[in-house]
Amino acid sequence: MIRSSLLALVVSGFCFGGVASAQVLSVTEAEGRITEACKAEPGADPEACECYIVELKKALPTDSYEIMTVLAAIAVSGDDEGMKAFAEEEDLAYDEVNELLVETRLTLNKVEEICGY
Repeated sequence: MIRSSLLALVVSGFCFGGVASAQVLSVTEAEGRITEACKAEPGADPEACECYIVELKKALPTDSYEIMTVLAAIAVSGDDEGMKAFAEEEDLAYDEVNELLVETRLTLNKVEEICGY
């Protein structure tokens, strides 16, 4: 499932590697990358992938949604160092990142129920 793979990648991004220059993405670009990664997973339902982004946007507070979406999109690209660099650029402390991850994980569980994914 995309939620578990995204969260695993985001968590691993803060545990490894030095800092590289993060590619700055707009939220729209990040949503597109996440949706495409979802659709590329075996057995994925394209409609559920579209629903996933729509419902996340409704459920998460705007600030959390924007930051988490960009972090997740960087994770999908496999750029662990980019994730760390993005967090540093956004002045996100490790504890803040963990709070975002917990909030997002709870929201993802709800969104999966809504979207049937």
